[in-house]
Amino acid sequence: MITLLSDWGLENAHILSRHTNALKVSAGNCTYYLKRRKQTCNFERWEEFRISQYIVENGLLAETPLLTKNGVPFIVKDDSYYSLYASLNGVSFQHLNTITLDQCFLLGQYLGSLHQGLLTYPVKDHIAVWDVFEHMKDWLSIDHSELNEWAVKVYTQLIPAEALYAQLPHQLIHSDVHLGNFVWGENKIIGLVDLERIRRSPRIADVGYFITVLLRNMYTEGRTGDLFNKINRFLKGYSWRQIVDEKEILSLYPLCMVFLLQYTLFYSSRGFVTEASSIKRMIGNLSGRKEFMKSLTDL
Repeated sequence: MITLLSDWGLENAHILSRHTNALKVSAGNCTYYLKRRKQTCNFERWEEFRISQYIVENGLLAETPLLTKNGVPFIVKDDSYYSLYASLNGVSFQHLNTITLDQCFLLGQYLGSLHQGLLTYPVKDHIAVWDVFEHMKDWLSIDHSELNEWAVKVYTQLIPAEALYAQLPHQLIHSDVHLGNFVWGENKIIGLVDLERIRRSPRIADVGYFITVLLRNMYTEGRTGDLFNKINRFLKGYSWRQIVDEKEILSLYPLCMVFLLQYTLFYSSRGFVTEASSIKRMIGNLSGRKEFMKSLTDL
């Protein structure tokens, strides 16, 4: 992969680390990420470039594909797409030892600002829709032995929320907001990375997904008070400069449950029994729990 860097005019680059489908490299005094993607197309890669530029123009720092010497934000080789990004100078939230209440508030603020900026982007019909509930039904259609009956029973209780969720307007959202995609530095959020999965969906899907990430990373049975406080601070940060309406608030709990169900079935299908069992217990413990519900609704 490193030989491809000449397309961007980078010579004598050195590999700093290897990641799944990515290289972290240095050239001169700068650090870059070269990322490989499959199952994509020219339109999606150009749209990532245009959207990330639009986000930056609206005052938020985001990872943006660099143009090659030929003036395009990618190259194609052996049925794969390659894009190069300048590294944001900070540390991923995923690598922080702890995340404070203030940081949770700032994360919510940043996501809210991102959504406000994307709201005015001229959306093209070619941008894919992220249909959370249909994706859930796809998972339920796969046989997961004894888990399947349990998952169907849990999901049946969430079906009424689908009609409410369907009433929410669509806009561009990130669709993969997790701690590893936010960069922290100098006591603030430096920026956001991995914008290649921008989708059309209700904005609350991003919010529910991030809360699910917090649950997966921080949930400990019997010690949930601090986690619920962090979830609430994140939501208060998100709603600091914009109104989150009642339909969106009521959609949060079922969205979190749907995402947790998907993770349970995903891990089970990959043979990760311990992980699947852990999330299954979490779903049971969170279902209808007053403290959890309050953290999602007390804005």
